[in-house]
Amino acid sequence: MNKKLQELEQILQQLNVDSEAPLDRAVFDVGLEFGKELQRQGSHDYEFVFWKDLEEELKTSSQLHTTATEISGRLRSLVCQSIRDFLKSNFCWRIAKHNWESEYDEFSSQTLDKYCVQIIQVNRFYDQGDFQCLFKVVGRLAKVFEQRGFQEHFTVTVWNEANEDQFVLNHWHDIGCYILTTYCHLQQSKNWNLEQLTDLDRAICSEVPLERT
Repeated sequence: MNKKLQELEQILQQLNVDSEAPLDRAVFDVGLEFGKELQRQGSHDYEFVFWKDLEEELKTSSQLHTTATEISGRLRSLVCQSIRDFLKSNFCWRIAKHNWESEYDEFSSQTLDKYCVQIIQVNRFYDQGDFQCLFKVVGRLAKVFEQRGFQEHFTVTVWNEANEDQFVLNHWHDIGCYILTTYCHLQQSKNWNLEQLTDLDRAICSEVPLERT
């Protein structure tokens, strides 16, 4: 690669780092310069370093997102199984948010031994909409997270169909309808790489029973 092409590659890289706005015009102008230089050289098979690196970066980002989503899904499954286990010996599972206070049915020690997740707080934004429940991993699963440096808390959205300050679940077959998205606070810890997330995902699967919900 000659000096001119190296300079243009560096310009593209700097544009990508510095700009928060769409790069269409700036990239177009640099592309014209590339075209002129390649035409001058008579080269037709030039492989852009910037675009190749950007493609790899986007691919890695997509894989990270997919793995993080799978981890969140596994935690959601553990919550659903814990609620189902709770309903085997209780009439209902209840959560509520009254002004500044939250109320919730905690899982028994037997349930914690099996599924390793526990509810610790209930919130609603501006006292409207769905419940945002804060959970934590406990027991052997907490050790999995702690040993790898991951946060032990995660958030579960519970559908508040009646838009009231409490939610009561009576039937286990309704669990999947009301336990919605799960957000595992991976992004707030560090910039994890794919190998670290994959290792966490495998460790979760090996430590706790995961069933379809």
